[in-house]
Amino acid sequence: MDLIVKTFLPAIVLGLASCIGAAQAADLIVDEAVMPMMAEPAGPSLYVQGLVGLSVTDSLEFSGGPSFPLELGPAFGATLGINTGLGGLALEVDAMASMHEQTETSRYGTQTLMINAKYSFTLTDGFDVYAGAGIGAYGIIEDYDSGTAATWATGYQVMVGATYGLTDQLAIIGEYRYQNSFGPIDFDG
Repeated sequence: MDLIVKTFLPAIVLGLASCIGAAQAADLIVDEAVMPMMAEPAGPSLYVQGLVGLSVTDSLEFSGGPSFPLELGPAFGATLGINTGLGGLALEVDAMASMHEQTETSRYGTQTLMINAKYSFTLTDGFDVYAGAGIGAYGIIEDYDSGTAATWATGYQVMVGATYGLTDQLAIIGEYRYQNSFGPIDFDG
């Protein structure tokens, strides 16, 4: 049986952006007379994000069969990325999971592991907007009282969001993420 699932993940995210190396320079006291006229380009830096949000997938659609309504469900994830130092380009690996209740005894969810490219645009000091896309593994989780099963396929995601830096090391992120498999996912049973 084929299952078509589309996952929408609007998320209000607390991003723990750990920019390694760049933040230590802020502790130096520099006389204004010796400051350069142009800032040095920023080099690569690593960051980590914790993601918490709401998955608004509203139904399971079986091709050639029924469609089942789903309740809103929680979504969690984490991202490890590197700002490349090439404009606003960042490369990431992220993992996400969501779970939706269908009935009191059955739940369906998704798990993803994606490789992303993301580009950020600075609007003001501390406020950026970004867009990105990724490909990777897309899994459907079936959780019944009688047991749990997972079925995996190749999938993709696109995302848009905004980041507001609270400090050099901490930011709040609001993001909308759309995830899907490249085609129907085959289930046994």
